[in-house]
Amino acid sequence: MSDLKDIGVTDPHDRDDFRRHIKKLHQDEPDIDITVPDNVEIWLEVIGLATEEYKEKFKQAFPENTYPKAQDVFKDLKTMTESHITRKLGVKAKGHLRRLKLAITRIRQPTLREYSLLKIVNDSHFASMAFGLRY
Repeated sequence: MSDLKDIGVTDPHDRDDFRRHIKKLHQDEPDIDITVPDNVEIWLEVIGLATEEYKEKFKQAFPENTYPKAQDVFKDLKTMTESHITRKLGVKAKGHLRRLKLAITRIRQPTLREYSLLKIVNDSHFASMAFGLRY
C-alpha cells in the first residue's frame, strides 16, 4: 500500500495494522441491495432481521390496508428517526438498530450507471449459470 507511505505511515508494522483494520471495516455489514425492495419480509431476511418478532412488529406498524405496497413502507422508513424506529418497531438491540438504519439508508432508486452495472452483473451471473461458466 504505497498510499500509506505517501501519507507518512512508513513503519511496516503500522501499515500491516492499517490493512488489517481496513479489511475489518465492512465485515459486519450485510450485503444490502441498493434498490427499493418489493417485499418487506424478504428485505428483513436479506438484512438478517427476519425473526418472527420483527416480522410481526412490521405488520403491526405498517398494516396492509394502510400500506398496500412495500414501497410505501420503505418510503415511510426513510423518514423515521432512530427514536421513531425504536418506538414504532420496538427495535432496541443496538446491533439490530444499527443494521436496520444502515439498510434503510441504502434503500433508493439506483442511478442509471448503477442500474447498468447491476444489469451487467446479473446478466453475467445468469450466463455463467446457464452455460456452466465460472469466474
